[in-house]
Amino acid sequence: MATYGTISSTVSEQQQTEILRGAIQDLPVGQQEGAFAAIAAFKNADDILALLDVGVQTGPLVGFARAGFAPFGFPLIPGTKIRGLTTEQENLFDAATVLFTANFIKAISGAQVSDKERQFLMGALPSEFNQEQVNRDNLKQLTDFLKNKYETQLGLDFSQLGSVIPQQQTVEETIEGLSPEQRQELIDLNLIRVN
Repeated sequence: MATYGTISSTVSEQQQTEILRGAIQDLPVGQQEGAFAAIAAFKNADDILALLDVGVQTGPLVGFARAGFAPFGFPLIPGTKIRGLTTEQENLFDAATVLFTANFIKAISGAQVSDKERQFLMGALPSEFNQEQVNRDNLKQLTDFLKNKYETQLGLDFSQLGSVIPQQQTVEETIEGLSPEQRQELIDLNLIRVN
């Protein structure tokens, strides 16, 4: 395994992609598919977070409204929900969660994960039935799991590949990175509270 060390901050996105691709191709053939799937899962997680940021609603009530009575054996017409047609953003959210789930499962296949850990990880997958913050927190945990597994395996620091691998942050980390004026704006909009 090659160690790629520190990557200069002046490296272009294309060069970052080539470094990442090279590191994955240095893996044994059987591990390459999982590594490529992990990278895709990071991008899928970023897509899900972007959709949540623009207002896609999730939660138990929304999930049942979108799924109709399918959990009870009475599905609605595909593409509809109780209160009307699904929005394009809701459809994109559904597609992104399916892609994330598929890539995440591919990425952990063959990994040394106990049955109990695997059950926990699968229960943390994003869903229209989870509250928005639960989806955000779960995505952070799942991408951290992949990051821990694949950074070591690839010999790369993913934080140095920000153009290629989206970096997930907790709400607290995001708020800490804001200027005082930006924080005040969130307080004024009642989006955050000061303790």
